[in-house]
Amino acid sequence: MSVQSSAPKAAGSFGETIEHGRFVTTDDPQLQFVLIEIKLGITFVQRALNAYYSGHDEHGDSAKANAIKALKSAKRFINVLDTAGQQAARAELPKLEQALKALA
Repeated sequence: MSVQSSAPKAAGSFGETIEHGRFVTTDDPQLQFVLIEIKLGITFVQRALNAYYSGHDEHGDSAKANAIKALKSAKRFINVLDTAGQQAARAELPKLEQALKALA
């Protein structure tokens, strides 16, 4: 698997990783799973913030709990990735960790 952090290019072989916009994309299903968990966690953080700002604390707490589950899931499965996949996932993981800090 090759990991690319500069200009995007077309994926050519299985396991090739491409940075697309703010997130890395890949055709490696295991890495896709971890990256989706990170993106999903960030979405839950956004939903929690919106809920808290709207006065819906129960919904905010639920979304926050789901964001934490997504973080734990991503961390758990990083170890099954190859070295390049681990590097790509660990580069994205701080985005979710920082987002969760906004809810503290």
